[in-house]
Amino acid sequence: MITKRVRIAGAALLLAFPGTSGAVQVPGGDSTEQLKIATTWLPARTSTSVPLRRTIALDLKNASVKDALREIGRRGTIQIAYGEDVTHAAARVTLQGTDLTVREALVAALEGTGLEAFVSLTGHTVLVRRAITSEAGGTVAGRVTDARTGHGVPGARVSLQGASLGTVTNDSGGFRIANVPPGSYTVAVRRIGYVQGVQAITVAADQEVAVQVRLEVSASPLDAVVVTGTITPTEQKAVPNPITVVSGEDMQQRGIRQINDLFHGDIPGVFSADYGASGVALGAPVYVRGTTELFDLPALKTYIDGVEIANSVFLNEIDPAMIDHVEIVRGPEASTMYGAQAINGVMQVFTKKGALATAPHLTASTGVGSLEGPNGTGVRSDNNVSVSGGTAHFSYNVGGSYQHDGPWTPGYSRNVYSGYAGLSIRRAGSPLSVDVSARMGQQNTRVGRPVVVSRAMLDGTLQLDPGQVVPAFNAFALPQRTLGVTVHYTTRSWWQQTLTLGLDRGANGNNSVVQPAFVTPSDSFGLVFSTQTTRATVSYNSALDLRLSDQVAANVIVGADYWNYHDDSYTDQRAVRIADRQRDHNTGLFGQARVGVADALFLTAGVRVDEGPDLPTDRHHRSTNPRIGASYALGAGSLRAKLRAEYGSALKPAASGSISWPFPRCSSSSS
Repeated sequence: MITKRVRIAGAALLLAFPGTSGAVQVPGGDSTEQLKIATTWLPARTSTSVPLRRTIALDLKNASVKDALREIGRRGTIQIAYGEDVTHAAARVTLQGTDLTVREALVAALEGTGLEAFVSLTGHTVLVRRAITSEAGGTVAGRVTDARTGHGVPGARVSLQGASLGTVTNDSGGFRIANVPPGSYTVAVRRIGYVQGVQAITVAADQEVAVQVRLEVSASPLDAVVVTGTITPTEQKAVPNPITVVSGEDMQQRGIRQINDLFHGDIPGVFSADYGASGVALGAPVYVRGTTELFDLPALKTYIDGVEIANSVFLNEIDPAMIDHVEIVRGPEASTMYGAQAINGVMQVFTKKGALATAPHLTASTGVGSLEGPNGTGVRSDNNVSVSGGTAHFSYNVGGSYQHDGPWTPGYSRNVYSGYAGLSIRRAGSPLSVDVSARMGQQNTRVGRPVVVSRAMLDGTLQLDPGQVVPAFNAFALPQRTLGVTVHYTTRSWWQQTLTLGLDRGANGNNSVVQPAFVTPSDSFGLVFSTQTTRATVSYNSALDLRLSDQVAANVIVGADYWNYHDDSYTDQRAVRIADRQRDHNTGLFGQARVGVADALFLTAGVRVDEGPDLPTDRHHRSTNPRIGASYALGAGSLRAKLRAEYGSALKPAASGSISWPFPRCSSSSS
């Protein structure tokens, strides 16, 4: 590396004072004084000093240079001192972005002001007028756009390979890098979700090079950004788990009516059972290769916007119309982040919440078809309406749907009602954001023997069956209600804290009514069965994204969660009434660390400790689940692949205990 000595032509001083942060003016410090504190300085734009590599978030609009420096100093936890030339600077600064380094923020804030930041060999920073060097540099300016839409891509990281210079694009995708030494370089542009863009350029002294970079949306699943098992947005290539992402658009194109339809051969190692009209009370259990259940129906632990649903067996209660995308992690390694009940894996459902600064948009759809069976033909219809949009500070999506299946077999009908809403509050420049989601609906199914069957038996068309001659029906109802609130607080651009509060209520089987058979005198009693499950969830996590060097990055997550589960059921059969109540709760603490080297090799290790009454007594009602894993992303041309290896353990706790209260037989009868 070539290091140039530069003569400082000003005296606006930036020093790091212990225990303070921000920006202050040095008395008498202006561009007419001679610096005597240090004799050798390097441009901050080319410095690799650790304080300048810290990442921050900024939202500056038409700010003075002084105010911009104060904000950079406060967020970068460094003390900035300046002279009169900064105080009198007439330039205005507009700088917005997340995950900016202090170096990038200083360079962008001072661009075009006649000022420049320098760092001393001792680690202090000096702000002066533009340095006088032996050779003037050039400028690289341009715009980064989406290759498909032509719109600017904000927040893309632009770097000059070979010069250690870089910046990030603004809201319109524009960027500018000044004082580039003459020579040949490669412009590299990276943005999560896009294929990296590169372009070769040659920079001449006192000239500006115009660059236009068009980024292609990545078709590789390794570039997809996930949060399941990582908390913070992470590219799939860095995750050692087997993970699948399904978008709402994909579900719509495939005609998914129930979310469990995803598991019919499209996701490796996962499939769900479909019990049809007669198995409404069984839900939609999901089977994952390599795991077994001795007594319970298998379940894929499921969250809706971070809120665990009360009973993950009933995935068929989730309305696909409200889904933005789904992330599915397979295997017991998920237990490290989500608890012992995640032995099969985890599914996260993320709902639609609209887009900021978007006019209200109404979407309506309807579809009509037929269901044919050996005993008849029924009408099937799907109907959905939603409104989405947003202002500068919040976005929303509100909708409802109705599904109907007609009597394709005598006595059958199914109606599903669903309403949902999502709201996201993100005030520009604020470190706080809030997401709210809610859903409410019910699935009503009716099966049985209609009057037409009884008449056919009585007139001899069908063979008489005394046990089937009386018209009867069974009615099943599956309710669904979820409310969740998630609060994100960005303490620093590299430090994020998240708190989620949620409540989910649903059926653990069904609420059903069975008519009496009237075959014998004792058959005059019907059956009423009612059940209600409730799960309250509280979770907190703190995530740090650290840049240890140009080639090494780390992510550290610590957190805790707690849930409380109630299962209340009531049965009235032949005037014998039984109330059954189950209670369960669980507290978990977890931690996980991931180190990435050269954006290709990723090492992950974590551990979780759960405590709850249903965990093994010989382990003091505790369960410890560790995990270690590694992944390596490689590619040749357009071909990309990921090698991964992982070990993890999980424990499935026993079913929670129950308390039953039998009521005495009463003398009432049904008719």
